[in-house]
Amino acid sequence: MNTIAVYTVKTDIIKEDKTKLQFNIVGENLVDATNSASYLKYNGEELGQHIVSIEKLIDKVYKYTYNIDDLNPNYKQKEDKNNENT
Repeated sequence: MNTIAVYTVKTDIIKEDKTKLQFNIVGENLVDATNSASYLKYNGEELGQHIVSIEKLIDKVYKYTYNIDDLNPNYKQKEDKNNENT
């Protein structure tokens, strides 16, 4: 199963509430996350020139998600008693 990591990107951009802009982004490695973050825009300006640091927040997140049918084909959803009369 393929995994990716979640990185926190910190910038030097000051938002309206006087805090610095930071956001989370996923990537297969640090370079992938940095490249992806560089292309994002905030107020029409690319973030690449404003990145101060990037650090790994979560390691080994599953790359693909599955729906309930894939995970548990025998799952039966409970009926809502309020919707029985509709």
